[in-house]
Amino acid sequence: TAIDPWFLQQLREMLDVEEAVRAAGTKALDDGALLAKAKRHGMSDRRIMKLVGVAEEDVRKARHKHGLRPVYK
Repeated sequence: TAIDPWFLQQLREMLDVEEAVRAAGTKALDDGALLAKAKRHGMSDRRIMKLVGVAEEDVRKARHKHGLRPVYK
């Protein structure tokens, strides 16, 4: 297929993090390490909202509570 194995590994890691957030449910909002990991893997607040089943504002508040602020590189 000529798909780089590194790319496939990155996709696998993103899916693993997504599944961890989904499995944690609303408890994910209390887990600063899990939220940080989700954000490092590029997950938006809106995506976390859909996985957890809360309002986007609740995700934003939890992110701020754990000191996770947007950064641009």
